[in-house]
Amino acid sequence: MPIPIKPFMHSCGECGWKQLVEPRGDVLPFLHKSCPDCDSPNLQKRAPGLLDTLRGKLKPARRIPW
Repeated sequence: MPIPIKPFMHSCGECGWKQLVEPRGDVLPFLHKSCPDCDSPNLQKRAPGLLDTLRGKLKPARRIPW
């Protein structure tokens, strides 16, 4: 039986880049090995907070810039 994967934040400790990852099924999506902005290998994975989840649910055109 497939087990759904919970959403998580993928973020860079150097430049502050972050991405909310919400898998649609039981397969992990492609994850970056280094930051796409600064090319640092210092990436962290953590559970998303309430604001992260709400910001991720907004459409890209209406996304809050903070």
